[in-house]
Amino acid sequence: MSSDYFSPRSCCELKKDEAGRYVIDRNHPKPLESYRDEPAYVLLGQPGSGKTTAFKKEAEQPGCEYITARDFIALNREEWRDKTLFIDGLDEVRAIRKDDLIAFDEIRAKLDQLKPPGFRI
Repeated sequence: MSSDYFSPRSCCELKKDEAGRYVIDRNHPKPLESYRDEPAYVLLGQPGSGKTTAFKKEAEQPGCEYITARDFIALNREEWRDKTLFIDGLDEVRAIRKDDLIAFDEIRAKLDQLKPPGFRI
């Protein structure tokens, strides 16, 4: 098999049920690319499920940039300002921090500063 092989990913949305609880809508999976017009989303999945590969592939679209969460927190790049950002590996940053909220807060602060047209985590 070629190392360039990529199997497009489909995703299920998290929606509220009649009781107001969030549940995964497994009845209506959509291709990941169908979310390109969304201003933001969070892609969740098990380790090894292809999130990084999917983000890298989606970030090949014009006006997009793939970044690791560690680089996003540590670096300041002006060119990120006008691009839809694919911020990958938040779980890895959280694993090395003592307080889970610190990584979230740092990413939130950087997003607020850059005001990108869109982001995906």
